[in-house]
Amino acid sequence: AYIPPRRLTKIASSKGPSFFAGLAVALICLIVPVKSRAVDAELKRAIDLTYNTQFDEAEAVFSRYIAAHPDDPMGYMVRGTALDWKQTVNNLRRSLNSRILEDYKRANDMAFQLWNKDQKNIDKMVNLGNTYMYLAKKWLDLGKTARSGLILKKCKKHMEEAIRMDPNRYDAYLAIGIFNFYTAHIP
Repeated sequence: AYIPPRRLTKIASSKGPSFFAGLAVALICLIVPVKSRAVDAELKRAIDLTYNTQFDEAEAVFSRYIAAHPDDPMGYMVRGTALDWKQTVNNLRRSLNSRILEDYKRANDMAFQLWNKDQKNIDKMVNLGNTYMYLAKKWLDLGKTARSGLILKKCKKHMEEAIRMDPNRYDAYLAIGIFNFYTAHIP
């Protein structure tokens, strides 16, 4: 069920200008691998299925990935993003928000635990920063601007530290750009 660019533009325009920008940014983040490791093949497959709106198949792949990698927060973060896109594309209103939020919270908790054991590990720092960003975005979607703003500050802190430790961490620069995009939309 490939969505041609014209249909994506039509979907986006019906949701407002920030929807398309947010969707594009989220998809870019999903396919940009962490500097030190490539995206797992199954996770990439699930992302491809999501992009092509094959949400049920993608969800099955995500579930298998999470079962095989129970300590990897990426499975929860990407599944949450896929559910968010499914909810938007299929106009499910807010029906999946609790599942999306739960995935983002779980990814954030796991990423924090991993980073807390090895606070100088830049990959873990960037992963934690990304989980803060996705969690903050969801809270912003739900109208919780104060909560979102506080969480976004944590994202920025971790990304800036990652850049300070390794100025070639382009994934951290990308996250800082997304941070700036979202903070521009918080009143």
